[in-house]
Amino acid sequence: TLRDRNGNSTTRAAQVRVTLDATPPEPIQGLAAEDVPGDDGNVLAVSWDPVTDARDFLRYQIYRATAPIRSTSGMLPEVTKLPAPHETTWQLTVPANNVGYYIAVTAVDEALNESPLGPGSTAGPAAPRAGRHDNTSVVMSKIAQLFIRRITWSTAHNNFLSRSAGNRGVPL
Repeated sequence: TLRDRNGNSTTRAAQVRVTLDATPPEPIQGLAAEDVPGDDGNVLAVSWDPVTDARDFLRYQIYRATAPIRSTSGMLPEVTKLPAPHETTWQLTVPANNVGYYIAVTAVDEALNESPLGPGSTAGPAAPRAGRHDNTSVVMSKIAQLFIRRITWSTAHNNFLSRSAGNRGVPL
């Protein structure tokens, strides 16, 4: 009820029906974070599966920490421009190389509800490195342990070399 200076009163009612959305989006799934090979460092490639229900999708938020992320409460998201539900990759710049970073990604809907963290919405540690490198020798070294040999990728010869005690490298 409203009253003016003369004591006149009137009652006003809302003419529009208001619906409140308090339901957050589902947690992000399939999050992966890894070093970007061949760069100058300080960059992680982050990717995840798209949201399952994009009807009221607003944006993704990416969080970074040097310890496992169990909650985003009190954390500030990284500055990103990911307004579309199909945009599910990001090149995340980080402060230092050779530091393990933990990443979390959430979805935010138009009512500003933020998805909770789930098993697929956190990743890490992932450490950026500078310079040319790839994971070939790491993967091959793990396989080679099964054969008690060491197999490495030779960029000079552009092939794999098999090494065992007593030889300098035999092309495979």
